[in-house]
Amino acid sequence: MADKSWIETLESHDGVELYCQYYPSPDSVGAIMTVHDYGQHSGAYQKAHDQFVKQHFSIYTLDLRGHGKSPGDRASIDHFDDFLEDLDLLYARVKDREPERPVFLLGQGMGALIAMRFALTRRPTLSGMILCGRLPELPVNSKERLLAQYAGVLLPHVEANKEARELLLSPALSGALKDDALSYRGAVKAKTLLELNEATHSLDSEHAFLSFPVLCLSPEKDLPAMERLYENILSHDKTLLPYAGQSQQPLLHPERDQILGEVIEWCEAHLEKLVDDDEWDDEDDSL
Repeated sequence: MADKSWIETLESHDGVELYCQYYPSPDSVGAIMTVHDYGQHSGAYQKAHDQFVKQHFSIYTLDLRGHGKSPGDRASIDHFDDFLEDLDLLYARVKDREPERPVFLLGQGMGALIAMRFALTRRPTLSGMILCGRLPELPVNSKERLLAQYAGVLLPHVEANKEARELLLSPALSGALKDDALSYRGAVKAKTLLELNEATHSLDSEHAFLSFPVLCLSPEKDLPAMERLYENILSHDKTLLPYAGQSQQPLLHPERDQILGEVIEWCEAHLEKLVDDDEWDDEDDSL
């Protein structure tokens, strides 16, 4: 486990006190912001965070509103863009605390969706982004489609279909987080389902122009879905890395160590490239 972590709060635009953690690393070479999946919390990735810290990356992370130790209606999404506003605060904290450090952004599942939307709408200065799986296509039944036009009145109180719930909450219902007290296992609201699908479809309908490297990780069984996203990403440096196994949660499962090793190797390679580019720029300035 990391030697120590700092626990702090950030006040969101609408007054929600977000639970955040900072894991400093001795001789830090860069910072990694991590964003957890739906129904989960930042503490679920403790072992992954420890691995990053050992490799000299400081970690900044938060419990999304309505998740873990952050307040809010449990795992309920009224406006997906609220997550982007919250991540903006964490990013500002990183830049304020470590203004000269390279910053990477890592998202898992819904966290990958948040990371992508954040990168496209906020245009942060990043040294790279890591997308660990993408949110699965969530089934919407005819009743939910009909109710969509009445979202403001009815959908906050209507539960989504059972199949969508099981897809979103599988790690907590029967997987790696089934004994985790902070992981959500309750009903998924139809409004939440529609917000997630709308955000997901927005990525499939537009090209993502990104000015930094991107690493996409995907289990082999979900590779076609990740390939669609990968093809829409327009970056000078992008990598698609399939991994064996069925898990959409590589940061939670036994294959974690190997995958984390590959993520760390990728980050370190891009840190070296940053150094090489800086040295090249210095030589140009001296001419």
